[in-house]
Amino acid sequence: MARIPSCTSAIASFSCALGAMSEPVYQNIQTKTSLQKLQEENKALAANLTISETKLLDAVPSSSKPPAVKKDETCKCDVGWEPHGGKCYFFSPYDADWDKSRNICRVLGGHLVVIESREEQRFLESRLREKMEHAEDKFWIGLTDAETEGEWLWVDGSRLDERVTFWLGNEPDNWTGENPDGEDCVRMGEKAGARDLMVWVDKSCKLPHKSICEKQERTLPLYQNIQTKKSLQQLQDKYDAVATNLTIYQNIQTKKSLQQLQDKYDAVATNLTNETCKCFVGWEPHGGKCYFFSPYDADWDKSRNICRVLGGHLVVIESREEQRFLESRLREKMEHAEDKFWIGLTDAETEGEWLWVDGSRLDERVTFWIGYEPDNWKMYNLGGENCVGMGEKVGARNLKCWFDKNCIELHKSICEKQERKLPHTCV
Repeated sequence: MARIPSCTSAIASFSCALGAMSEPVYQNIQTKTSLQKLQEENKALAANLTISETKLLDAVPSSSKPPAVKKDETCKCDVGWEPHGGKCYFFSPYDADWDKSRNICRVLGGHLVVIESREEQRFLESRLREKMEHAEDKFWIGLTDAETEGEWLWVDGSRLDERVTFWLGNEPDNWTGENPDGEDCVRMGEKAGARDLMVWVDKSCKLPHKSICEKQERTLPLYQNIQTKKSLQQLQDKYDAVATNLTIYQNIQTKKSLQQLQDKYDAVATNLTNETCKCFVGWEPHGGKCYFFSPYDADWDKSRNICRVLGGHLVVIESREEQRFLESRLREKMEHAEDKFWIGLTDAETEGEWLWVDGSRLDERVTFWIGYEPDNWKMYNLGGENCVGMGEKVGARNLKCWFDKNCIELHKSICEKQERKLPHTCV
């Protein structure tokens, strides 16, 4: 039997393996003719493909047949975000002032919402009526005149289009009753509904409210040429038909070659692993978990809340291998020696009794304290040091880079959550 040449793509595998079958193998002229015709169509199709081999391989499913062409919404927005009109929206349940709300949206990879049309306002106003728990349960949007009074700008730098405004009543009024600096930030929401969508109100930027974040939908790695994909499906169907007919023949070499071809095709499909949807954008996969290295400096409690908003929690380190991964990544991410990261370990409830944020006790066999830590130093805070950070820019001996610190210090943080189980459409 002729040796099957090496192939670099699923389609090339068909061509190579089919071309390797020698003529004496076939005893049925009709089958040979069908196979020759199939090979010619295969070559013609390969020449006309408008997508690269790499993208085609990425698109091959785990079954032997390509999937039906359909628009897939599964992975366009992260979990917790709602798709609408080409954007993804996150209705943050975290009460914070306008600046902190803006930073939370940035951490999430987006920005406070910029409302560009009446249709978008209608969608948001409708969703808020469902989400608001009471009349004062308002949401910040990305509109402010903090730089110049009366000059309203969106967070993307664009000026407010006066033709697309939804001020309630006599707003904006820049009332100084709550804050002598006036009201420079905009919130929205009317639990009972609003007349003509008018729900914008200017308020003091220091008030705590929920917020609306937005970002663009992700572009999915879909097939770029529908006609080519249909042709590929037709080719697969014809291949299956030829394969079915060949089973009636007693020529062992032919059946063996066909099996080798199928094995190669299955191997290509099986080995294709698409990590796109296991972790959200900005999260890093490792060992069945997703990690987010937050660039937002905050105290330990706020860092914990940020992780919760992101759908996870401050990292719980369960093994030496996990510590090695994190220590290595921090050395790359730290900009200077004091650029530390909070982890999910604290003895705030009982001094010396270290607990992870998931409620589990610290396993003394898996600790990585540096030097004489933890020392509960009280020089700057009589309450001591009850929260744990980590990180050594120059590297840590034996991975030991944990230290207890005052929980109100501002540091970056590491969030984690479990990888998602991939839906079939994301593979």
